[in-house]
Amino acid sequence: MKQSDVIVYLRRELGISEPEAKKCLEAVLSAIQLGLIRDESVEFRGFGRFSVKKTPARPGRNPATNEAVTIPAGVRIGFKASNALKEQVAS
Repeated sequence: MKQSDVIVYLRRELGISEPEAKKCLEAVLSAIQLGLIRDESVEFRGFGRFSVKKTPARPGRNPATNEAVTIPAGVRIGFKASNALKEQVAS
């Protein structure tokens, strides 16, 4: 499912115009993004939780030269699905 499919779904489900549906989706995505930027988890009960995970610097190797390198610290965005969502997907 692509973003355009979600907009069509919102339009039909809520009975609103396409620009309004696009604005609704953009607002929800912006709220999730803002929460993650603030280093907060964003939870939707019955759906799941988005969270920021910081990764420490660690040793690694360049596969082309086999030279030892340091992989810098970074940030990953994680998503953990709720049990309810997992059950719906599995059935």
